[in-house]
Amino acid sequence: MAVLANHHPNIVTILLDDMGFWTLGEHGNSEILTPNIDAFAEHGLTFTNCYCVSPVCSPARPRASLLAGWIPSQHRVQDWIRSESTYRDGDRPIEYLEGMPGLTDVLAKNGYYCGQIGK
Repeated sequence: MAVLANHHPNIVTILLDDMGFWTLGEHGNSEILTPNIDAFAEHGLTFTNCYCVSPVCSPARPRASLLAGWIPSQHRVQDWIRSESTYRDGDRPIEYLEGMPGLTDVLAKNGYYCGQIGK
């Protein structure tokens, strides 16, 4: 397959809640079978030296820190986002990362089509 001059490599990020590093076959676990994730790891990029700055999903995982590139004290998402905290003044959604360009903003400005699936 020919690579075009303006071709961007595909970026697929898979994030899992409550899955330990040790649970993947890629990292030596022979009891839990993870062949598809192992194949992604073999042909892609894995993060093997990471630190989670918050054990709560909203600030730490894809929702804020990963997308904004900042730690919770910088992006202000300090707790999980409850349904009752999603509206201000009864009608306007709270924009937790308002004014903070995220990873998908940077990718889109550089010619990527972005989509997110999940919670």
